[in-house]
Amino acid sequence: EAGGLVVVYHIGKHNCIPKVNCRRRREQMEDIIRQNIGRVAPEALRRERVMLKLKKNDIEGAVEEARLWNDRRLVENVQAEEYTSSHEDLNSFEAVGIVKRTSDKWDPFLIYEANNGSLNRGMDYVFSTSRRMVKLMIEMDADGDLDNPLSSQCVYLDTAHSRVKNFKSIALWVMHPAMNKLFRLANMDVRHERTAEIQKFFELINKACREVLKGEDGSCPGDDSYVFNPSFFICDEFAGNFAAIRNVYGDKVARQGVKACQWHFKHDAQKRVRKIGPKYREAILDIVNKMCQVECVSDYEELHTQLSQIAEEETSLKKWVKWWYVKRSHTFPAFRGSDVSGSNLAEVGNASWKRSHKLRLADACWDDIASQFTQTQDLDEFYRNRLKSQGRGKTQKQIQACDIKSQKKKSREICRAHG
Repeated sequence: EAGGLVVVYHIGKHNCIPKVNCRRRREQMEDIIRQNIGRVAPEALRRERVMLKLKKNDIEGAVEEARLWNDRRLVENVQAEEYTSSHEDLNSFEAVGIVKRTSDKWDPFLIYEANNGSLNRGMDYVFSTSRRMVKLMIEMDADGDLDNPLSSQCVYLDTAHSRVKNFKSIALWVMHPAMNKLFRLANMDVRHERTAEIQKFFELINKACREVLKGEDGSCPGDDSYVFNPSFFICDEFAGNFAAIRNVYGDKVARQGVKACQWHFKHDAQKRVRKIGPKYREAILDIVNKMCQVECVSDYEELHTQLSQIAEEETSLKKWVKWWYVKRSHTFPAFRGSDVSGSNLAEVGNASWKRSHKLRLADACWDDIASQFTQTQDLDEFYRNRLKSQGRGKTQKQIQACDIKSQKKKSREICRAHG
């Protein structure tokens, strides 16, 4: 690492010539080439890199630069890839503009907002939803009509990384309680999965909700301070999710209204136990499973103590145990409640959403529009009693039965804990 040397010992005679790691070389070159596209030729770029080192009297560095840039074909190929990629992006946003002008005739929310960052030094994004999905989000208001089952529904947030070429797709999903089916409320294609992009995503959702509240002709008074207000959010442990929700909704929602996916905790535990000896593997996995089941705080604390004792011997687990203990309030049923899904269903939605190959940005826009059309049609047909529930989730009666069973279980645990 960091350009250091590695000594490799071989048994017997070894005649192979070590080769430079081409992948690492490309990674080092891409940033430099990106800054010099159209400015210097490959050989001139090589001389320029060597000259920079010589001016600093760094002979070894100059030799290394000469060696690094000696493959002219590799430099040309990387330049061609970067040039093609940059022009594809420009053509993609031009194509998105054509798609938006067409879709605005049907529903201006289908491609609600798009931005080419190269024109204004902002972020690249394309935000998509539909008027029907925005109305559904407004119906989900946790402080609204309590008789509406949508008011108690959570939303699932996740990012698909392999759907659109050169972009990542942030998506928000909800499980419709009557149809037992996942609906994609909104999505946004962005370059990076960071706090700024996720924050922009929620800001555009709030903006769309306020616009719908004003009516199609803008005759309704609306509410310029309205924000999307679901029962709570479920997402993975990516820090950008929590930071973005905190920036948009405040610290209270970030602390109490965001729940994490238990599947990631179990999956993380399985990866950790592979790195330790066999002595405690089964015990750790058993404790992990129980942590995701117990609903009494004292039972959870007892399990955490057992895990901490194991970590005293398996010291590589200490930071891991401490990290998940800090996250306990939004990960485990003992703190966040038993009526919360243990997994992030957005990952299920994203898996059904992406294609076998990556889409170009404009093609992804058309795919989003088609999806919104089918979702709107399904909702309208269901509410007219022309479409039966096609989902495989639990019915309302099953959900209520599970809730009653969970409450009884928690009462028994509390009684047992207090003797």
